Amino acid sequence: MSGMKEDEFPILGSTQRCDRHFEELLKTLHKWTTGSSQATGQRYTFRSKELVLDYKLRLQFWAGSVGVDDELMDCLDTQLRKKPDLRTLVLQLLQLVDTNLQRILHFESPRNRLGLVVHYIFKPWLGPPTLTPASGAALDAIQGCIERLNHLAITIR
Repeated sequence: MSGMKEDEFPILGSTQRCDRHFEELLKTLHKWTTGSSQATGQRYTFRSKELVLDYKLRLQFWAGSVGVDDELMDCLDTQLRKKPDLRTLVLQLLQLVDTNLQRILHFESPRNRLGLVVHYIFKPWLGPPTLTPASGAALDAIQGCIERLNHLAITIR
């Protein structure tokens, strides 16, 4: 997307950024599960990846239901030009989703997770590594933002 188009359609741009970050996070979680033992990866994959994928699909469903990427004259950015307060609220919620996705990507990066995996190797009775508490809190924030976006969808329509 060009810079000019991003300025004209910030909701579309924010939604696309969130989608890219969801994909990057899913790849990161997949690397953790394929790089660890089968026993370590199963619980980590099932809970974390399923949750992230669910939130990604929920955001995509919201975007489709309000017409984020419809024709230029019918898209959400165009519809909300006459409702700046609502537009600002949607943009802030999308920014919160994006910011929290970036936080999770940072917390779950291989360099930050290395200590947890090494700890599990030497103390397997503690169980396989899961998302860090900070990542769990960021996922909760993402869930709350998506729920609020869904509530706003009623007002937008």
